[in-house]
Amino acid sequence: MTSRREKKFKKQKRRERESKKKVLHLRGLNRKMAKQKKELEEALETEASVFDKQKPYLKPETQKAWAERDKARNEGIKAQIEHNLKILEELETEYLKEELAREELNQELEDQGLKTPEDKINYLKEKAQKEAEEFEKKLTAQ
Repeated sequence: MTSRREKKFKKQKRRERESKKKVLHLRGLNRKMAKQKKELEEALETEASVFDKQKPYLKPETQKAWAERDKARNEGIKAQIEHNLKILEELETEYLKEELAREELNQELEDQGLKTPEDKINYLKEKAQKEAEEFEKKLTAQ
């Protein structure tokens, strides 16, 4: 009889240990999730608090000086943007001219019967060599 009681007692203890392990594991998971949630909320609060800060009081003279400084800085920025825009427009027109010249050259080469890129490249190399030789002859003749 004692063995039956001992078996029952051991079985009960084993179940208690297993259930305790499960509970501890679940508590650990809950703590981890709560910690992550808290960190996320703190991060959101710090981000929100950046926008909610109270502005310091400034004397009217200081406000005027800062307004003038900001205005001058904005004008400088605007001038720089306009300058960059002009440069970009010039680059765009230059690119369009070069693209048109490439298309015309490509059409001219195709009209001569050159269809593959290799044929076109070889033709242009030969043409460049002839022009270089003619240029050298002119230089030596002078």
